[in-house]
Amino acid sequence: MKTLSQKQFSGWSLIIAGILFGSFMFFHPANTAQGALELAWLPVHLLWFIAYLFIICGFVPLYGLMASQGGMITVRHPQRSWWLDECDRPKGG
Repeated sequence: MKTLSQKQFSGWSLIIAGILFGSFMFFHPANTAQGALELAWLPVHLLWFIAYLFIICGFVPLYGLMASQGGMITVRHPQRSWWLDECDRPKGG
């Protein structure tokens, strides 16, 4: 039950972040010195900051769930992979 609530929290956090982050561009004042003096500048950038907080709050539990289940984010085998061996070889002849 704990993982379900973590998934739901993560999902809702990322949905809210996406809505806030996507709506940011529609309300942003002009990128000029005059636009920075408009009253909408502070609330718009505050919502942008809150969107980033929701993104962080959404990805941290998601990473924890993926790491505990051995998902693609984690490294399960400590052996070196073939592409790392290819990168270590000297170039040329």
